[in-house]
Formats: sequence, structure tokens, C-alpha cells
Amino acid sequence: MEIYLNKVRPFPISIPKNNIPTKRYVWGNDCLFEATKQYKIIAPSGTGKSTLTHILAGIRHDYDGEIAINNINIKSFSSSDWEKTRTSEFAFVFQSLKLFPQLTVSENLTLKSEWCMEYQTKIINKYAEKLGLSPFMNIPVSKLSFGQCQRIAIIRAICQPFKWIILDEPFSHLDATNRDIAWNLIQQVAEEKSAGIILCLLDEIDSIQVNQTFYLSSND
Repeated sequence: MEIYLNKVRPFPISIPKNNIPTKRYVWGNDCLFEATKQYKIIAPSGTGKSTLTHILAGIRHDYDGEIAINNINIKSFSSSDWEKTRTSEFAFVFQSLKLFPQLTVSENLTLKSEWCMEYQTKIINKYAEKLGLSPFMNIPVSKLSFGQCQRIAIIRAICQPFKWIILDEPFSHLDATNRDIAWNLIQQVAEEKSAGIILCLLDEIDSIQVNQTFYLSSND
């Protein structure tokens, strides 16, 4: 499954005209995200990482240009097309995480997996142990730190069918050790599913190696 962006310009973000020739940019250019490959998108706050994530999720539609998934313009998607995309083709970790704070860690993790009929509880528990969440499974999410919630959101995302996993600053509140453990798990599951990764970050992180790095605009 390929994702193609053709001169996409979101509103109201302004796109500078003078890009740096040594960098590959997303906004205002042609970008192809090839199936099964792994990408980083590097950009500072306010230049549209969350906007891009929301556009690819069908939450926002305020942009010029064209975005095609498998050669189909996403502006032609029906509500059922988006439902299929979000449940079986694209998995997301939003910057806001979109967890259910009143539910426990376990309930947050099993709710979507049961809905998608994807993962057994023992696999979810295995991922939780790997990311250091086992002691908190029966605690409401509202009582946990943001870094712990990021790890919950990561597990929830990988516990559904997907051909792409798209993550918006998923490691911002993790130390280097937990970040690398989480990244390795994401890569492992994506490879098992023959899925691609789009990882949006504020800065380059040397330990995170991908096939290609993009930048949003020359503001960075």
C-alpha cells in the first residue's frame, strides 16, 4: 500500500518558497511513501506534524493538493472507506494519544484489540511487560504519567491490523532507554505485518534508523 502526496499545502500553515536542496520536503512537493518502508518526518512544533497525521486519518480535510492511497484520492473516501482505513489499514499514535482516562491500562489496551479481533490478551500482556507497564495494568490511565500513557498508546496501535503505522511524537516523554525499547517493538511488529512506518519527530534521533527522512518545510 503506497501513500502519495502531490503538492499538499495545509491551511493555515504557510510554506516557505526557498527550501534547502539537500533536504526532501513534504509540504508543497511530491512525496511517495512506499509500502513496507520506514520513514521519519522531522519538523519543529507548529509546522504541521499533527496536521499531517490528522489528514491521513481523515480527521482534517483543509488542504490543497492531492493525497492518494493506492492511487485513490482520499477526498473521495466515504465514511465506510475511512472506517476500513482506520480499523484494518492505518494505525495511529496521535500526539494527544486519545486514550480513555477513566479506564484502566488493561481496559484501554483490550478494548480496541477486541473490537478489531486481532490480539490475544497474553500478547498484549507481553507487550506491556516489555514496555514496563505490567505493574499498572489495573490502574486508571488518568493516574499515570504522560510517558506511561505514550507507551499505552503505542501498544494499542500495534494491537490492531495495519499496513501503515503513523506516529506523532510518540517518544517525547520517554527516556532514551524506553524510547529505544518502544521503537524496536514498533519495528518488530511492523516487520511481522509487512507494514510501513511514518514517524513524526521534533528532532533527529541517531538511534532511530529508517529508510528515508523527510522534512515538512524549510521553517525547520
